[in-house]
Amino acid sequence: MYKKWTFISTIAILLTISFYIVPKQQLGMKVISIHANFIEATTLEQLENKTDLIVIATTSQAFLDRKHVFKYMKDNNGNDLPGITDLFTRTEIIIEKIIKQPEDEKFAINDKLQIIEPISYDARKKVKVTLAHYEELEVNETYILFLGKNTFGNYSLLNMNNGKFKLKNLNSDSKANNLHDKLAKQVHQKYKEKYLN
Repeated sequence: MYKKWTFISTIAILLTISFYIVPKQQLGMKVISIHANFIEATTLEQLENKTDLIVIATTSQAFLDRKHVFKYMKDNNGNDLPGITDLFTRTEIIIEKIIKQPEDEKFAINDKLQIIEPISYDARKKVKVTLAHYEELEVNETYILFLGKNTFGNYSLLNMNNGKFKLKNLNSDSKANNLHDKLAKQVHQKYKEKYLN
């Protein structure tokens, strides 16, 4: 059993180190990707074992309308230092189907749930900052999401981009060219009859 990744506490440690910065433009917004160390699941079985909650869900929140947490380190005078101590976004999703949930939870179809994504927005610099090239949930796209419950009781998206899969892209007959495609194929093969019709 993989040790569950506690998102927020891990961020505080990872982001005090030097940046690996990859800037690019995304719909007119500059994006900076920061290197992150995490235990990556490379099979669906590994991913399921790390996961507390698996849902099919969508979001109607535009990225800039979501709640972004972005905190720099401070010196003794309260001035910003180069390191970052906290970085995440709270995104509201609407649950359409539930594949797995903890016994002590009672989520239902159409419930709204705030989840944590490994991405944020620095409003002062007007730049999107993400971990390991993670891309946020797109508005009105339907996904299968693999979520872990952290020590604060919040649900965080696991496995970076390889913990979310667009339903429209799932096809067990497609060629697996990379890890995301490989996992998507496994997801489709396992869940298509019961959950994807």
